[in-house]
Amino acid sequence: MKLLKTQWFLLIFLSIGFLACNNESDARKEYEQNYDEVLRIHDEVMPKMGELNALSMKLKEKTDSSSRDFQTYKEARKDLENAHDFMMDWMHDFSDNYVKNQPPLEDLSEEEILKKNQGLQEEIEKVNEMKEAVNSSIENARNLLNN
Repeated sequence: MKLLKTQWFLLIFLSIGFLACNNESDARKEYEQNYDEVLRIHDEVMPKMGELNALSMKLKEKTDSSSRDFQTYKEARKDLENAHDFMMDWMHDFSDNYVKNQPPLEDLSEEEILKKNQGLQEEIEKVNEMKEAVNSSIENARNLLNN
């Protein structure tokens, strides 16, 4: 009878341990998926920075002339510059919060991982806003320059 109680205790203890590890594993998987999503969006937008800068230079030429659309070109260039600054600021902040001097994921508690996951959810929103700012400013500049 004593052996049976010991076996039940051991079974319950191992089950709880397994569930705790499994939840932590789920939190780590979610963290990794969110982190990968942020980087995927960044990597989609980053190659557009060259075009963004080139369009800004073309618009600068238009704002230096005495064009009747001077103000429109100036505003479009400002949108490109703002999108560029948004990208640079976002990359700097993301690096500070998720890359530089960060402990390895294995060293974080489940609570710390869950907190970082919440932050990554916000980062996904921010990186999508940055993507929209870059894409819309590029599209607007292209349309102006093609007219």
